[in-house]
Amino acid sequence: MKTTIKTQASYVWLPVIAISTVVSVFVIANFFSSGAEQQTATTLVPTDDLVTTSSGLQYVDVEVGSGLAPEDGRLVTIHYESWVMENGERGLKFDSSVDRGLPAPFTFKPEFYMKGFYEGISTMKVGGKRTLIITTDFYGSEWAPPTELAPAGSTLIFDIELLEVN
Repeated sequence: MKTTIKTQASYVWLPVIAISTVVSVFVIANFFSSGAEQQTATTLVPTDDLVTTSSGLQYVDVEVGSGLAPEDGRLVTIHYESWVMENGERGLKFDSSVDRGLPAPFTFKPEFYMKGFYEGISTMKVGGKRTLIITTDFYGSEWAPPTELAPAGSTLIFDIELLEVN
């Protein structure tokens, strides 16, 4: 009888496992297939008020925030859109928290993200919006997007909105 109960109890979990598997496959497929279906934009990268830092990172403040600034180790929440730069314009959009409707929270530490991304966010304040122009010097092969989305050595554009610092 114990074997029967154990077997029946294990069948109870089968629908849960099946649904979890289907949802996981959908989420993963949606994330990776979105690159092939992503929009392209012919919006020029803003060059008015282009700032070049001492490290060479370039950015434009679209809107200056007035809230808290990120600090190492704190939880930071952003919205972002990621583009491949093509001929000085936004080309293929390869990732977007905005399109998913899910802001991206992360622990703000330089070793967790590409150098240009970290540096570009570090001087923002909550409520701010900034366009980062990140060359391969700032992301290298470790943080490069898949080559099917961005050819090796591509310059990347990130539109960032700093939503929260906890």
